[in-house]
Amino acid sequence: MEALLRRELGCDFVKATGHSGGGCISQGQSYDTDRGRVFVKVNSKAEAKRMFEGEMASLMAILRTGTVKAPKPIKVLDAPGGGSMLVMEHLDMRYLSSHAAKLGAQLADLHLENKRLGETLQKEAGTVGECLAGGLGHLLRPAAHSAPDGHGGEGVWGQGGPGALVCPAAKDP
Repeated sequence: MEALLRRELGCDFVKATGHSGGGCISQGQSYDTDRGRVFVKVNSKAEAKRMFEGEMASLMAILRTGTVKAPKPIKVLDAPGGGSMLVMEHLDMRYLSSHAAKLGAQLADLHLENKRLGETLQKEAGTVGECLAGGLGHLLRPAAHSAPDGHGGEGVWGQGGPGALVCPAAKDP
């Protein structure tokens, strides 16, 4: 794994750290590199590449809003032995209790950003030659989990680990 990460990330030094974890979907491990610490989520299922590409797109969309701290995705790779892996910035996680109010406000801002994007899409829908990306909702919630009103589903929120948005350190102002 370390040799693969050195090659794919263009690093001279890669070493697994004590930060590891897993959930019911994927396993994760942090690595120290000469370019900083990264977190790697690994899933051995055939559909993992599509899942991680979707998660990468979701994280990039969240980061573009500037509302809540999220890990910067780096690369989706084929995993040794099958499946795929998502390499992302490592975030030092803190207990949610000390940041719950701020995280709640940031998540509310994220939902308001999604509403604003939806309103922009409706306004621009009749403009000839204008092509706008869809709102965050379709990226954050897989279609199979979305309710008809657009408010249901799990998206990336329930996956846990240092790469998830379960309890990141509060975003700097």
